[in-house]
Amino acid sequence: MQYNYFDLELIGQSYDLIKTSFLVLDTNLIITYTNQQARELFREWQNQLIGKFLTEICKEYKIPDLVNRETYQVYPKSVSLANSYKRWRLSQAQIVKEKFFFLTDYDVTEIEQLHIALTNSLKEITGQSMPRQENLLMYANEIQHCVKSIIAQMPGYVYWKDKDYKYVLANNNVVKNLGFEDINSIIGKTDYDFNWNKKIVDGYRKLDQEVLESGIPKLNMEESVVTSEGKTLYLLTNKMPIRNQAGEIIGILGINIDITDRKQAEELKMKNQAQEAEIQTREEFKKCLDEIQQTIQSYKISILNNKLGVKLNNEKFNNNINLTKREREILYFLSINKPPKEIATILSVLDSKNISSSTVQSIIDKQLYLKFNVSSTGKLIEVATILKLIPFTLDN
Repeated sequence: MQYNYFDLELIGQSYDLIKTSFLVLDTNLIITYTNQQARELFREWQNQLIGKFLTEICKEYKIPDLVNRETYQVYPKSVSLANSYKRWRLSQAQIVKEKFFFLTDYDVTEIEQLHIALTNSLKEITGQSMPRQENLLMYANEIQHCVKSIIAQMPGYVYWKDKDYKYVLANNNVVKNLGFEDINSIIGKTDYDFNWNKKIVDGYRKLDQEVLESGIPKLNMEESVVTSEGKTLYLLTNKMPIRNQAGEIIGILGINIDITDRKQAEELKMKNQAQEAEIQTREEFKKCLDEIQQTIQSYKISILNNKLGVKLNNEKFNNNINLTKREREILYFLSINKPPKEIATILSVLDSKNISSSTVQSIIDKQLYLKFNVSSTGKLIEVATILKLIPFTLDN
């Protein structure tokens, strides 16, 4: 289209109305006309711009050449000028049959500020600097990828549900526990979609609902869950509300810690304590029975000695006699009038090996008689009874 010099003012005023800079350049890229908007952008008077090379102006303002002098290609990226960001268009025109160029700008400040904000957010969240992306979705995708990667590798069981109780994110442990290999297999699903026991899922839903409605976290709750492999896990469960910038609750963050090993250790400890208590009770009961037996035996011996006119002095007996298990067994059977031969038969059955009567007799003669300083079985039983060394029952 062909223009005359009077048309330029009308075109310039039209661009002023829409806040667009308008510059006319000759083929040497010398500025021949600027509208008011262009002068405000460059903060120059009309006569300070007219007649200057565009390259000279760009150098003065420390910006890239807006138009390449050889190819007439416009700089393809945004340029910062006067606290704003501009991009430029170049079109060819004829003014009184001479070739000129119209250079106009369009404002991209909001878009650039958004790019800057997303770049900074990306760096704050992920720690990485990302080159400027034309597609704003690339920033969101990168942030989402990093957040997913962080959560996926977290220890314990970490998940995020929305207000409809659907999974938004989860770590690898949660995905595996649900019987899947990929996070995408559970996103958008609720606990009711995983064929769990309905009563258990109802309990999960009730807790989730309480957190969403009250906004109060549920912390350090012990729960048991059954994995897809049928294994029971004990978890320390924490459920917290997730809020947006406006403070509105938009979901639930769950962090569960596996305390199965600790729980099993506690149960084992309690079981051991119960067993120890039972053993102690048995020992105390046996001790009580032994004391009863000793009392009965002492009473019998006391009656017999009274009839015979014999007085025993306990002080003359050795009170520090230590007996082996086998000696206690033989002493027990002797106290219930079992002869050595029968004692040998009983011990053979108990030990599952042959014990001869001569072995039993040898223990009586060479060990028990010496320890108690006696020479007969009757005296042995009498002294052992006085010293309370005859067991009421056998240990086994």
